[in-house]
Amino acid sequence: MSGECKMAEQITNKDFIMGFVGLSGSGKSTLAEGICDFLRKRGRSCFHIDGDRLRHDLGDMFGYTYDERMKNNRVVRVLGKYLCDSHIATMVSIIAPYEEMRQKMREFWGKRYIEVFVDCPLEICAARDVKGHYARAKSGVLHNLNGVNDIFERPENSELILHTDEETKAESLGKIIDYLEAHQYV
Repeated sequence: MSGECKMAEQITNKDFIMGFVGLSGSGKSTLAEGICDFLRKRGRSCFHIDGDRLRHDLGDMFGYTYDERMKNNRVVRVLGKYLCDSHIATMVSIIAPYEEMRQKMREFWGKRYIEVFVDCPLEICAARDVKGHYARAKSGVLHNLNGVNDIFERPENSELILHTDEETKAESLGKIIDYLEAHQYV
């Protein structure tokens, strides 16, 4: 054996990447972690890629300009592919504000990709301000925050749309689990 890591030769119907897209504070990471917990309790390997955490962990490599967001998204796409190719159910929470960006994810990940639009009004997201982004944008410290001083194009092709301003966490997770079960991912 040469010591090289051999990638899985065949992707199973249970291999998937679930992309949680939406505004900052909409509940993407909370739902992604909830699904990972659900899958782990059923013996599935699962990993959550959080776009903000990745940006933080990589230091100042990625900011919030269009080009920097596209580079961050490219790293997320490659990491997600490697994980999914290794038969690890992959949850990705990322704003993905541009349709072009979401289309690149869909093309790169192919049929394994499930897009979940975590739809929550800007006012609710700003009131939650979990990571302090909205306060920093309001004070002029953070530029290009999607929904505030940069665009957020509403997804048009999501497999699931969740309304976290109207649904409880349990209700939203239930809808995702129902989808996964109906499509035989679990």
